Amino acid sequence: MRMGLSVSRGSRVIDKLHQKNHILRTSSPSDRRCKMIQLTKKGQKTRARIDKEKDKCEQKLTSEMSGLQINQLKKDLLSLIDKL
Repeated sequence: MRMGLSVSRGSRVIDKLHQKNHILRTSSPSDRRCKMIQLTKKGQKTRARIDKEKDKCEQKLTSEMSGLQINQLKKDLLSLIDKL
Protein backbone atom coordinates (compact mmCIF):
# COMPACT_ATOMS: atom_id res chain seq x y z
CA MET A 1 0.00 0.00 0.00
CA ARG A 2 1.32 3.45 -0.87
CA MET A 3 1.39 6.08 1.84
CA GLY A 4 2.12 9.08 -0.37
CA LEU A 5 5.05 10.15 1.84
CA SER A 6 8.66 10.97 1.09
CA VAL A 7 11.11 8.13 1.73
CA SER A 8 12.51 9.83 4.84
CA ARG A 9 9.07 10.61 6.28
CA GLY A 10 7.82 7.10 5.48
CA SER A 11 10.86 5.65 7.24
CA ARG A 12 10.15 7.72 10.37
CA VAL A 13 6.49 6.63 10.36
CA ILE A 14 7.50 2.97 10.01
CA ASP A 15 10.07 3.33 12.82
CA LYS A 16 7.43 4.84 15.12
CA LEU A 17 4.91 2.08 14.30
CA HIS A 18 7.59 -0.51 15.01
CA GLN A 19 8.51 1.12 18.34
CA LYS A 20 4.85 1.02 19.37
CA ASN A 21 4.57 -2.67 18.37
CA HIS A 22 2.04 -2.04 15.61
CA ILE A 23 4.20 -3.65 12.91
CA LEU A 24 6.83 -6.37 12.57
CA ARG A 25 9.90 -5.75 10.41
CA THR A 26 11.85 -8.65 8.95
CA SER A 27 14.60 -8.84 6.35
CA SER A 28 13.80 -10.26 2.96
CA PRO A 29 15.50 -13.64 2.45
CA SER A 30 16.40 -12.73 -1.14
CA ASP A 31 17.64 -9.15 -0.52
CA ARG A 32 18.85 -8.15 2.93
CA ARG A 33 18.52 -4.45 2.00
CA CYS A 34 14.75 -4.94 1.70
CA LYS A 35 12.58 -5.01 4.81
CA MET A 36 9.23 -6.77 4.94
CA ILE A 37 6.61 -5.22 7.22
CA GLN A 38 3.32 -6.59 8.50
CA LEU A 39 0.79 -5.58 11.10
CA THR A 40 0.97 -7.21 14.53
CA LYS A 41 -2.21 -8.25 16.36
CA LYS A 42 -2.06 -4.87 18.14
CA GLY A 43 -1.69 -3.14 14.76
CA GLN A 44 -4.64 -5.08 13.33
CA LYS A 45 -6.84 -4.08 16.26
CA THR A 46 -5.80 -0.44 15.91
CA ARG A 47 -6.49 -0.50 12.17
CA ALA A 48 -9.93 -2.02 12.80
CA ARG A 49 -10.73 0.77 15.28
CA ILE A 50 -9.54 3.43 12.81
CA ASP A 51 -11.61 1.88 9.99
CA LYS A 52 -14.68 1.80 12.25
CA GLU A 53 -14.25 5.49 13.16
CA LYS A 54 -13.67 6.36 9.50
CA ASP A 55 -16.91 4.61 8.53
CA LYS A 56 -18.83 6.43 11.28
CA CYS A 57 -17.48 9.80 10.09
CA GLU A 58 -18.34 9.03 6.46
CA GLN A 59 -21.85 7.97 7.46
CA LYS A 60 -22.31 11.16 9.47
CA LEU A 61 -21.10 13.33 6.58
CA THR A 62 -23.17 11.62 3.90
CA SER A 63 -26.32 10.66 5.80
CA GLU A 64 -28.39 13.44 4.23
CA MET A 65 -26.93 13.12 0.72
CA SER A 66 -28.37 11.17 -2.19
CA GLY A 67 -26.36 8.48 -3.94
CA LEU A 68 -25.81 10.84 -6.86
CA GLN A 69 -24.48 13.56 -4.56
CA ILE A 70 -22.16 11.11 -2.83
CA ASN A 71 -20.77 9.87 -6.16
CA GLN A 72 -20.23 13.43 -7.38
CA LEU A 73 -18.50 14.35 -4.12
CA LYS A 74 -16.18 11.35 -4.42
CA LYS A 75 -15.39 12.27 -8.01
CA ASP A 76 -14.67 15.88 -7.04
CA LEU A 77 -12.44 14.82 -4.13
CA LEU A 78 -10.44 12.48 -6.36
CA SER A 79 -10.01 15.29 -8.87
CA LEU A 80 -8.79 17.59 -6.11
CA ILE A 81 -6.32 14.96 -4.85
CA ASP A 82 -4.95 14.53 -8.39
CA LYS A 83 -4.34 18.27 -8.61
CA LEU A 84 -2.46 18.31 -5.31
